[in-house]
Amino acid sequence: MLRGDQGMASVTESRAKLTDPRVEEALERVVAEGEVGIQVAAFLNGERMVDTWAGVTATGGETEVDGETLFTIFSVSKAVAACALHLQVERGLLDYDAPVGRYWPEYAQNGKEDITVREVLLHRAGMPHMPEDVTPERLCDWDWMVARLAEMTPLVTPGTRNTYHSYTFGWLVGEIVRRSDPAYRPFGEFVQEELCAPLGIDSLYLGIPPEEEHRVATLVYPNRPTPPPANDRRWLAAPLAVNFVPEIYNRSDIRRACLPASGGIANARSVATLFGMIAGQGELNGTRLLSRKRVLSFLDPRPDHESIDFIFSGVMLVGMGGMHVDPRGVVRNRAGERIVCQVGAGSSLGWANLDSGLSFAFCHNRMIVNPVMAATQNSKVLEPPFAELGDALRDLAAERS
Repeated sequence: MLRGDQGMASVTESRAKLTDPRVEEALERVVAEGEVGIQVAAFLNGERMVDTWAGVTATGGETEVDGETLFTIFSVSKAVAACALHLQVERGLLDYDAPVGRYWPEYAQNGKEDITVREVLLHRAGMPHMPEDVTPERLCDWDWMVARLAEMTPLVTPGTRNTYHSYTFGWLVGEIVRRSDPAYRPFGEFVQEELCAPLGIDSLYLGIPPEEEHRVATLVYPNRPTPPPANDRRWLAAPLAVNFVPEIYNRSDIRRACLPASGGIANARSVATLFGMIAGQGELNGTRLLSRKRVLSFLDPRPDHESIDFIFSGVMLVGMGGMHVDPRGVVRNRAGERIVCQVGAGSSLGWANLDSGLSFAFCHNRMIVNPVMAATQNSKVLEPPFAELGDALRDLAAERS
């Protein structure tokens, strides 16, 4: 262990800006086009390759983004939750094909008796809908949320339809993991101790500690899309009262709550590190959390892969790891890449290439329409908002391989 001045110098060096002219040019362009604050980080075979940032932490503000700024990452949080579940399967504490009720007996009621852990992971449990009386305050109450989900009846027959669980994925996965944990730790604590600590991740939270909240950038959403009609099924999964908007996610109680499907707060370095473990096929810098075989299975498509999602009325390209296997709409696709990624509302991204060992992350505070979701409504994929950044990172990695 490094001590004294040597240790301090090492930490400072490891967090200094690390970049490339092509990355900086692309970063300057996205800021000129309207980004408020943004971080970009990339690792190649576990080694930090890019770690850079630009902009400010709030519209009109003077505080510049740095490497320690934190951002709300929305559904990129789902990758954290999924990895926690896979870790418990790896340890023999969970079985993908066991009914959820084996671990969470209260859940096995009202048509949910046979729902399996795998069906939850693959957004096929038929439980995408939120309690009708949910509020921001109740969103923050873990016990209230899991109790209500245990009481509810499936929206569609479990195991028969792809139904993206925008919110409920987090509590379902998180409670399954908690029930399988011999120490029965709160899910946010489990993530810190079993995922973050072994990988050296120090700035990824499901529930921001109060003393770290000052680091969180303020979300803005300047060009909001026209909301869906009142009868659109998307409102079942993310009701208006708790929708994915700054008015909800800039709240201190929301930031401090454990919302495993949507409420993760992190810097890009930490997200890219987690995805570095995936890019390393379960291993990062000598620490193996998941078997190579398990991580490679994440690339396999889930059942009815190309079928229309019941909630979003389009195709959601989810693999057997519970994460996306196609980054369309966020970075440009390249033929032959084997990708596991997760995109969040507002278009934050965690991305891993299982062949090249490249992982990267984009975190930012200007919410823009999530192109993956937009593509579910229209077969025409929008020009990726971070296309040039993605290209620059992959070109740089190819040169260094």
